Amino acid sequence: MLIWNPKYLWYDAGFQLSFLAVLGLTELSPHLDRLFQRVPKILGIREALQMTIAAQLTAVPLIVVLFGQLSLVAPIANVLVAPAIPPAMLFGFIGTILSTIWFPLGQLFAFLAWACLQWIVIVATALAYVPFASVETPAVGTMLVVLYYGGLVLLLLKLKSKQSDHHS
Repeated sequence: MLIWNPKYLWYDAGFQLSFLAVLGLTELSPHLDRLFQRVPKILGIREALQMTIAAQLTAVPLIVVLFGQLSLVAPIANVLVAPAIPPAMLFGFIGTILSTIWFPLGQLFAFLAWACLQWIVIVATALAYVPFASVETPAVGTMLVVLYYGGLVLLLLKLKSKQSDHHS
């Protein structure tokens, strides 16, 4: 994406937040295993919560800087909607392919994708009405955010070196 348009890096909040969330999922989430051992695995709750917290830890500082808001219900929302995302993507993909072969069959799968996406919208809408679902945050200086991400990088490097010491 950056080869196509390098401006995404500086001017596209969606790209920046997605990038940070993916880094949280890939780099931070595995190190949170011990913290979530007591959370039940039923319906993927543990994994969804662990991934949500990892993504939040990497993306929230930028969200606060960009929007001046902090969602207090985001972890709950993510746990509730996370199981619907893979089937929504799968059914959407299958529906698109099948619609080129036989449109009514494609529509059936597209409807299944729509149902998953509708669940996401219902959860987001319902949780938006929770009192104090999000709160305004005071202005955060750029230096504080740089220090936060610098500290996070140092922590991850330390955890990775500890992990490689245990495996050797």
